[in-house]
Amino acid sequence: MKKAKYPRLETRRLSELAPNKPTISWETLENWTGLTDRRMRQLTKEGYFPDPVQGEYKFHETIRGLIRHYQTITSKYTGDRARIQLDRERSRARLEKARANIAEIKEARMRNELLPAAAVEAVWSARVLLTRQRVLQLPLSESQKHEILEELRTVPVEEYLSAKQYENDF
Repeated sequence: MKKAKYPRLETRRLSELAPNKPTISWETLENWTGLTDRRMRQLTKEGYFPDPVQGEYKFHETIRGLIRHYQTITSKYTGDRARIQLDRERSRARLEKARANIAEIKEARMRNELLPAAAVEAVWSARVLLTRQRVLQLPLSESQKHEILEELRTVPVEEYLSAKQYENDF
């Protein structure tokens, strides 16, 4: 006959553990649970089971209270683990999104679809100043004014890219 890998656990009724005795001593509880008398008294103050009378706890109420206490601990632990896992997943998602955004920006910059703001500002400032000087210089005809404004509207991209001092702004 093959032996079981794990021995079968014995199941007993509470009344079999302490027959004909409505109370249980703190020493016995300490042996069963590993909790000290001090911790047991803390649990009584937290409302898990009634206070001991002359060092003896009410058997059934105490065992039920201990089970409730362990269930509370377990539910808090599993809830915390789930929260931590969710936070990790959210952090990973934020990191992935940030990396994707950086990659998109680099790609757009390589295709010259994205220009440094400082370079655009420098070129536009120079263009506006030049246009202003030309407009205020002499009386201009309507066609000359239109030509100047059209020239200002169509600034070639190369002019932005030639602003070398702003190249490392990304």
